[in-house]
Amino acid sequence: RGRICFVEGFSWSLTLGFVAAAVAFASGGPVLLGPALVLATLGLPLVVVSHSTARYRKALEDVLPAALQQVANERAAGRSLESALEAAAETAPSPANIELGALHRKIAAMGTEKAIEDTAQKLQVKSFSLAASVLTVGAKRGGDLADALKRLSTTLVEIQRMNRKIA
Repeated sequence: RGRICFVEGFSWSLTLGFVAAAVAFASGGPVLLGPALVLATLGLPLVVVSHSTARYRKALEDVLPAALQQVANERAAGRSLESALEAAAETAPSPANIELGALHRKIAAMGTEKAIEDTAQKLQVKSFSLAASVLTVGAKRGGDLADALKRLSTTLVEIQRMNRKIA
């Protein structure tokens, strides 16, 4: 989704840049103004996409502990990991609900380990990378995944609290 928006934004700003350059050239304006406008509009989509991505990642970092707690509760109730992710995706705060739902669908399509790894790579969110490690180990070796997720959730909340104190 982000790549599509970037490509659309890129083509629009490129078109706008060339139009601005043509207008500047046709009106007898400074010759360097045209290329400068083209370069400026080429960078605009990068800035917008980068800012949007950073805001999305921050929002995910903020709500991920609660979402992991929901997955842990579902696991403690006896659900499989896939079923726990599906249930948590229905009630987790946004944007965690989106990512948990996507992870659930990926697991069905490509298997647990590959789906978790793929999602962690795509998101590039530190707290999700930790969660991915816990989920992968839990899927491979078993054990009390619910307890591990609850502990991770508590740890992430503490990290957030410490970061707020520092900032």
